[in-house]
Amino acid sequence: MRFIRFGFWALLALNFMIRGWLVFNIDTEPVSDFVRYYQAAISLSEGNGYVMFDRKTAFQGVGYPGFLAVFFAIFGPSLLLAKILNWLLSLGAAFLFLFLAKRMVSEKVALLATLVYLYLPKEMFYVNVLGSEHLFNFLLLAFFACYVLSWPKANAVKSADDEQERKRSRRSRRRSGDSSGNEAKRGMFAQREGREWLWLIPAGVILGVMSLVKPLSPVFGVILFLAEIGRFVAPSFAKLKEARGGVWKGIARTALVAAVSIAVIAPWSIRNYFVFNAFVPLTTNSGYVLYINNNDDATGMWMDPYSIPGSPMANSYYPETDPRFEVETDAAMKKIAWGWIQDNPGRFMQLTLYRFYENFYRNWDWKWAVEGQHDVVSEHTRETIQRWSVVSHAMVASAFFIGVIPMVTGLVSTARRYWRRKEENAEGLGLAAWEPRLLLIAFSLPACVITVVTVIFEGNARYSFPCHPVFALYTAIAISLLWRAARDDSGGGDRDGQGAGSAGAE
Repeated sequence: MRFIRFGFWALLALNFMIRGWLVFNIDTEPVSDFVRYYQAAISLSEGNGYVMFDRKTAFQGVGYPGFLAVFFAIFGPSLLLAKILNWLLSLGAAFLFLFLAKRMVSEKVALLATLVYLYLPKEMFYVNVLGSEHLFNFLLLAFFACYVLSWPKANAVKSADDEQERKRSRRSRRRSGDSSGNEAKRGMFAQREGREWLWLIPAGVILGVMSLVKPLSPVFGVILFLAEIGRFVAPSFAKLKEARGGVWKGIARTALVAAVSIAVIAPWSIRNYFVFNAFVPLTTNSGYVLYINNNDDATGMWMDPYSIPGSPMANSYYPETDPRFEVETDAAMKKIAWGWIQDNPGRFMQLTLYRFYENFYRNWDWKWAVEGQHDVVSEHTRETIQRWSVVSHAMVASAFFIGVIPMVTGLVSTARRYWRRKEENAEGLGLAAWEPRLLLIAFSLPACVITVVTVIFEGNARYSFPCHPVFALYTAIAISLLWRAARDDSGGGDRDGQGAGSAGAE
C-alpha cells in the first residue's frame, strides 16, 4: 500500500505540473461567455456594478465574475491571474474529491478514482478557460465535504433507545436536584459530540455561492433533504442497530442549510429587484436558453435568437440597453418554449436525445483550452487530444449511466432485506455500512439532475463538467470490480481482504 500511495502522489504532482505548463505556455483568449465573464469581473472590481451588453444585468450568474472581481480588485485584472485561480481551484477540488471518495469506497479505489478525475482531459485543459467550471466543481465538492463532516461518527452515536433513556434520566435528575459530577461529565461529552451539525452552516454558505454561480444549484438542497431522510428515517424502518431520528431532525438540518443559503442569495435578489423592478432571484436567462433550444428551427445546440422567426428579442418593447429588456424577453421566451414543447412532444424527445449526446459524448469543447494566439500545440497533438478527450469522457460517462441504476436499486434492496429479516438479524445493518452507501447515492444525484436539466435546455459539452467527479468514481469502481473478477477467475482471490466488489459499500 505504501508503494501505491507513493505512486498516487507522484502522479498527482505530475498532473499539477502539466496544468501549470498549460497555464503559462498556452496564451488562450476568452471568447463568447468567457469574455463576458472577464469583462463583468473587471466592471465589478472597478466598482461599476455587474454589467454585460452595456447594461446592468442578471443574464448570467454573478458568482464566477464576482469571484474573479475579488482578486482583480487586489491584484489588478489579468487573464493569467484568472487561469492561475483555475489551476489552484482544480487542485483543491482534487483533495476534496479524495476526502469524499475515501468515505464511500476503499482507499485503493479512492486513489484510483482521484487519478481518473485528475487526468480527465477537460479537467486538465480547462484551467486555461475562463469559465465557471473549476470554481463550481470546487464548491460542489466542498458542499458535500461539509455535509459529510456534519454527520456524527457512527461509533460515537448512541442508539435511539439509549438516547431516549438519557433524556429520561436527565429529566429525572432535574426533578430530584441531582447534579453529580459523573452525570455532568457525560452531559459535557454529549454536547461535544453534537457539534458536528455546525458544519451545516458553511454548507449553507457554499450552497448559496453555488446558486450565484449556477442557478440550478438550489435543487441540490432537495438532494440534501433526501440524504437526511435516508440517514434518519430509512434506518429506523430497517430496524438498524444504531437507528436514529425521525423526519423532523432531517427537516431541521435541511432548513438550517436552506436558511443560510437564502441569506447568501438575498442581497443579489434585492439588487435585482431594484434594477429590474421585478423579482429575479438569480438570473434572467432560463427562458432564453429554453427558447433557443426548443423551437421549429432548434438543433439542440446554441443558436442566434435573432435568427428565429418571431423572436421576442427582436420584438421587445424595451431597447437592449434597458435592464427591463431581460425580464420581458425572458418571460416571453419561457412561455413560447413551453408551449412549443407541449405542441411538439415527438420533436422535443428527438432534441433531448441529441442534447444528451452533445453533452456527454461529443466533447469538442477542449479546443477552447489549446487555441491560443500562437500555435504552441501542433496539429498532430491537437488530433491526439481530440481522440483522447472524446474516448475518455465517453467511457467515464458510460460507467456512470450504466452503473447508477444498479447502485440505487442495491441500496433499496439492502434496506428491504434487513427490514424483512429483522428478527433473525437483530444487529441490523450498522451505520458504518449504511452511510457510505447512502453517501454514494447522494453524490450521484447532482449528475442525474444536471443530465435531466441539460437535455431539456441545451446541449453543450461543458455542461457535463459538474458530473466529472461522480463519473470518475463510478469508473474506478467498475475497474476495481473487473479487476477482482479477473483475479477470482484466475484463482488469485482477494489478497488485501477488502474486495473491490464492496467498493460501493465499504
